[in-house]
Amino acid sequence: MSLQNIAEQYFSKLNPIAKRLYADINDTKAAYDKLWTTLSEDEKDQIINESIIKPEACLQYNTPKSDVQTPSEYAVKMIVDDNYTYRDEHSAPFSFRTPSQRDLRLFGDIKEKPKVCVAFNNREESSDSCDINELSSITNTTSVSTIPKTGLDLLDNW
Repeated sequence: MSLQNIAEQYFSKLNPIAKRLYADINDTKAAYDKLWTTLSEDEKDQIINESIIKPEACLQYNTPKSDVQTPSEYAVKMIVDDNYTYRDEHSAPFSFRTPSQRDLRLFGDIKEKPKVCVAFNNREESSDSCDINELSSITNTTSVSTIPKTGLDLLDNW
């Protein structure tokens, strides 16, 4: 018994919905019989989706493509307080997913990450506005190291 079969049986026993999905997928595989092993993963996924999801549901819930584009650059606010420098946790783009949930691939091409604009902010003189020219001059003078930084001067500069 292969590891894939063991995993499929395990997930089919989790709840009644998973059991029904497992049965539907097995029926679809049985319908394609020997042809199933020659298909690519994308073709298999498409066949399973078409057999489980009815076309009426696809038409009813078809969402139009939005013209909203994700920003390619975002500002990162650095807070300088006495001996410590750290990144403001609210300055990165918002996501419900954690970084490990966003990048689930084991192998493959690394997508281009958004560019970061760094702005330093002292606790004594807090300003809400940020000049683009200041950001570009700060990013040009900031040195990049191969060692990942924690954001705390105490740990980064020992």
